[in-house]
Amino acid sequence: MAEMGDYEQQFIRALYEDLRWMMMRRATKHYGDPDLAEEVVQAALVTACEKVADALTSDNPRRWMMAILKFKIMEADRARKKINQHEQCGVECLPGVQMDDYHRAEFSDLVDTESFELIEKTVVQGFTAREAAEAFGITEEACKKRKQRTLKEMKRKLKEK
Repeated sequence: MAEMGDYEQQFIRALYEDLRWMMMRRATKHYGDPDLAEEVVQAALVTACEKVADALTSDNPRRWMMAILKFKIMEADRARKKINQHEQCGVECLPGVQMDDYHRAEFSDLVDTESFELIEKTVVQGFTAREAAEAFGITEEACKKRKQRTLKEMKRKLKEK
């Protein structure tokens, strides 16, 4: 990230001070948790700092900042949903965590090898759908659908055990 000059820092600081309470109200209303709301607002501020040039050229910097907050809330919701889905299907591994041999043996028996490899790449190794699709030579949409079906099948088979 490039260093911000004094003008950019003052601009973002003034924008943040002007909108902080409105952003906190919106995020707190969405989550019902002021701590989680504060995290999302801070994430929005970081993004605003990274994209200060866009703010400077925006016709309405207030709307621009609130749009960043909206997208950060959506991003946080997707991340929480993804974690909940993995917990529900019995895959307790989060992206970036290595699956040990016990869990690999336990889960790999639930689905075919290729489907399990897709789950391992996307869930355990943290590959994006695009990266996994390229690795498997399929479209991104096919990758997402295959992952969804595989997780559903794994969840069903784990309930049967």
